[in-house]
Amino acid sequence: GADISSAVVSGIKNMVYTGSFCLQDPRIRLDGTLLKENVHYTLHYSDNRNVGKATLLVKGKGNYSGTISRSFTINPGSTKITKLTAAKKAIRIKWKTQSEKMSAKKITGYQIQYGVKAAFTSGKKTVTVKKYTSSSKKITGLAAGKKYYVRIRTFMTVGSKNYYSPWSAVKTIKTK
Repeated sequence: GADISSAVVSGIKNMVYTGSFCLQDPRIRLDGTLLKENVHYTLHYSDNRNVGKATLLVKGKGNYSGTISRSFTINPGSTKITKLTAAKKAIRIKWKTQSEKMSAKKITGYQIQYGVKAAFTSGKKTVTVKKYTSSSKKITGLAAGKKYYVRIRTFMTVGSKNYYSPWSAVKTIKTK
């Protein structure tokens, strides 16, 4: 039989936490031939439910032997800005709290990024809110009468590593 450990594995992607087990749909080619799941190989997972690093093990089956291990990341779900309010040299941001079925493993908090450039290429600042139940934050010390771009994402700390959701849509506001 053939050893699949030298096969090319493609199609493995990072996923977003849903509360369910995260499954991949990999394509596995050996010497140019596309192998079939449950005919040539079987898939086995570990740590693929909660935010953090998950592992996929591909084990040869039938005429195929050997194993391939691949890891992927499960990131927390995202959030969105629900309201931006202008104040004197300040802005208040309100967002939708993240409460997706994460009872025992709540997110750690939120990261707000703001700046005067839409692409967030330079001059941006990041504020961290370390409380998953928080739903608003006032940012002060800004320039008066200036347009700011704002976005938010969630994060969760697992061990010593932070995992981030995708950034929300960008909203704009002009300070007073």
